[in-house]
Amino acid sequence: MPPVDPAPPPEGGGRPRSAAIGIDFGTSKCCVAAVRDGRVDVLENELGQRTTPSCVAFNSQQRLVGSDALDQAVVNCANTVHAVKSFLGRTYEEVKDMSSLCRIQPTSYDGRFENAVQ
Repeated sequence: MPPVDPAPPPEGGGRPRSAAIGIDFGTSKCCVAAVRDGRVDVLENELGQRTTPSCVAFNSQQRLVGSDALDQAVVNCANTVHAVKSFLGRTYEEVKDMSSLCRIQPTSYDGRFENAVQ
């Protein structure tokens, strides 16, 4: 996502006003909005879209996020993680039988849930 430019400084100089942001981290998509001068603007990602798939993938050279990760999920399923919002903050015992729902490989570290990628 492109960086959020701070609001211009108030008339007469001084420090620039800051912008408050809100993040909606959904199971399948996420978005970011900024509040400036009483207006809410949903920010666009690098593709000009207002939402980004909640997906991350890894390959031997790089980490992919959003649409790039989702686009290669079929050929790199073992290293693609998506739809895991419902697993956040849960223990391994709580999620170990749910792996078929999201094609994940749950592992445990100190009783906490982790997702293994190749």
